[in-house]
Parts: sequence; C-alpha cells; structure tokens
Amino acid sequence: MVSDRGPLWDYGAAAEPMLEDVLRLRYSLIPYVYALGHQTFESGAPFMRALFMDFSDDAVAKTLGDEYMVGPPSSSHP
Repeated sequence: MVSDRGPLWDYGAAAEPMLEDVLRLRYSLIPYVYALGHQTFESGAPFMRALFMDFSDDAVAKTLGDEYMVGPPSSSHP
C-alpha cells in the first residue's frame, strides 16, 4: 500500500506495533464483512446504512450524517 507519505514500512520501528494492531483488526473483521455481504445478497438490505433506517422514530437519528450502522449490532462514526 502506497500513500502520499510513502509505503507503510517506511514509517519506522515506532509505528510497527500500531500498524500490527490495525492489520490484526482488519483481518479479524473480514469474516464478519463477508457474512454481511452474504446477508445483503440474500435480503437486498445494505449492511452499511444511515441511523434513521434502524431508528425511524428517533428525531436525532434523522439529523446525524456522520454516524451509521454496520450490520445489526454495531454503529460507527468517523
């Protein structure tokens, strides 16, 4: 992976534990994301959706543009 700052391995030894943690998280989520993709294929419902889709009675959920649901049990916001 190359970014504007260079490849990941150029960040130095201090960044290695953080990169390792992020990569472990990424690969641990792959089965979950694949399962969500299969559910999307079967149902047609998106696995990443705005909060108002799950909380239609909540007035605040209708105004939040930077939070979303990922699958049934979790929400996320950047």
